[in-house]
Amino acid sequence: MDEIKDDWVQKSRDVAPLDDGNLRRQIDGTVEGNGANSKVIVTGNATNSSRGYGRFNYGYYLHEEAPSSTNLSTQGTTLKFLDEPAEEREAKWMQWLENDLRDAARRRGF
Repeated sequence: MDEIKDDWVQKSRDVAPLDDGNLRRQIDGTVEGNGANSKVIVTGNATNSSRGYGRFNYGYYLHEEAPSSTNLSTQGTTLKFLDEPAEEREAKWMQWLENDLRDAARRRGF
């Protein structure tokens, strides 16, 4: 699960909108739970201070609220910087899990 988390974080950082790099630095992941109940959570919460508006989570805004017509200045970036890498890599991650489970079963004589 840690390999999946690390891969998802890296791929999300690669395609996250780029201005000053803060959003990419703030993308992070964790593995929660144990065994079959494990899950990977990757977030991209990045904030800045806006005059008169307090803290603004522009990572959330870009991913969830920004119109699809939003102009991204860096080629190869996407507003759905968490979703698109997950959709593209899901089959690979499932294969990683299957291989790990198969290897663990073989080590135990199954």
